[in-house]
Parts: sequence; structure tokens; C-alpha cells
Amino acid sequence: MVLKNKRDNLLNFFVNTYIDIADLEEEKLRLQCEIIAVYTHLSLSKVLFKKNADLKTFQDGLFFGIVSPVFADYLYQSRTQVLARGVREIYRVDIYTLKTLQERLKAYLNRQKEKENNNSHTNDTTVKQHELSEDFVDYWTNIINTKGM
Repeated sequence: MVLKNKRDNLLNFFVNTYIDIADLEEEKLRLQCEIIAVYTHLSLSKVLFKKNADLKTFQDGLFFGIVSPVFADYLYQSRTQVLARGVREIYRVDIYTLKTLQERLKAYLNRQKEKENNNSHTNDTTVKQHELSEDFVDYWTNIINTKGM
């Protein structure tokens, strides 16, 4: 009887450990998907980053201290190269670093929203770009805040 209880306890321990690991991996995958979705949309946005070189400050701020060295200059010749490298780095990091990236993306979106609210534009094309950018930032801020990202 004692042996059976020990065996059952050991079995329960392994099952619970496996469930905890599976939950952690599921959370990591969820975070990766959400971060990659926001990161992709931001990186490919011509409204927020008119030139590929404009992406450098965003990338450096997002991946500072995570990727060493920060992205090489040749990557900024193509947005898709920057995007591919960023996604690769997102897949490489652990869950705690993903949470850091999540916080940095939230902070960036909040700064963009404040910046958009503080700017007043008079030119019609600039107003249209401003509205597109504001809708974009509001859209992703809403998704991040409602999903708990």
C-alpha cells in the first residue's frame, strides 16, 4: 500500500510538472504570436517609418540589451530583412525576455499615441497620414490592452 502511494505521488508530481511546462510553453507561444503580429505591422508601416533607415531607432530601442550587437546596418536596406531578423530574435528569447519586449512595444505604442495627439497638422495629406497612423496605433493599443499583452 505504501509503495502504491509513493508511486502515485511520484506519478502525480511528473504529471503536474508536465502540465506546468506545457502551460509555460503555451504562454510563450501566445506571447510570441502577439509580439510578432504587432512587430510585423509596425515594421512594415510606411506611415510610421517612411524610410527604411527610420526603422533603426525603433529596432535599437526594442532590442537594446537583448540582441548584441543590435542589428547590422546592411539589414536596413530592406524592411523584410529587418523583419526576418527581428522575428528570428523573438523566437530565440525566453518568456521573461518576451515580457520585456511586450512592455517595450506597449511603451512605444503609448508614446506614438501621445505624439499623435500632441501634433496638429494643417496639410490635407499630412492629416490623412496622421489619421491613418492614429487608427493604426489605436487599433494595436486596443488589442494589446484587451488581450493582456
